[in-house]
Amino acid sequence: MRLQVGASDTGKTLLAFLRDRLTEYPSVKAVKRAIEAKQCKINGRVETFSTHPVKKGDWVEIHLQLPKKEHAIQLLFQDDDLILVNKPPGKTSESFTEYFLVHRLDKDTSGVILFAKTKKMQHALIDLFRQRKVQKSYLAICDGKIKEKRWVVDNYLEKKVAYQGGSLYGKAPTGKGKRAVTHFHLLQACEIASLVCAEPITGRTHQVRVHLKGRGHPVLGDIQYARHFTCPIHAPRQMLHSHEIRFVHPHTHEEVHCTADPLNDFLQMQKKLFGA
Repeated sequence: MRLQVGASDTGKTLLAFLRDRLTEYPSVKAVKRAIEAKQCKINGRVETFSTHPVKKGDWVEIHLQLPKKEHAIQLLFQDDDLILVNKPPGKTSESFTEYFLVHRLDKDTSGVILFAKTKKMQHALIDLFRQRKVQKSYLAICDGKIKEKRWVVDNYLEKKVAYQGGSLYGKAPTGKGKRAVTHFHLLQACEIASLVCAEPITGRTHQVRVHLKGRGHPVLGDIQYARHFTCPIHAPRQMLHSHEIRFVHPHTHEEVHCTADPLNDFLQMQKKLFGA
């Protein structure tokens, strides 16, 4: 994982900085061992001394084997202004109550999600999304074999059904709804399923899921939008993963680029369908 040193961390030792930031990792001794084993870099250079002082603007990269815990929340990046994590499925975006919400992932969608640490940064990041200056990509395992290599869905979506605990969206009649644009490209395919990368240009609710359903290839496990699947292999949840995000930091004006590796349930499904 890669972390940036903020002003409040200047002067701390490398070990103290990592201890404060890696709150999900309980063993300080293990962090120290990783540093001494040349598993840590500062600004691209290996650092083996845990007492080395860090300063504002330093980039610290460390490779750690985190404790094995089902769907443990993985920290991807953080500084004084914002934090990105790899959200596990089954956890709502609103449940991260210690941070300010910037955008949402559906409860059963895993992957990279961005939060602000201050109200001011929340407004700045929301503005980036409104101006479409945040690039995102998703991985989706879909029902059926897709033949197109690349395609674009450009239509208008609206809420079709509202019920206790959720809503369903679909294509709107001409002149109604909100424009929704998604670029897709095929990564893998077999006779019963396909793995695609989806790059939403707009950020409508359920956009990727609705666009894939509209093409006749719903996301496997997405029982909100598909009751029946041609694929005989059961998906444990909707196979949609927020894989990548890229934007210019409103404060530092540096590019922030994070990728979140798919979780085990997604990878196991991928292996069953497409092989190693």
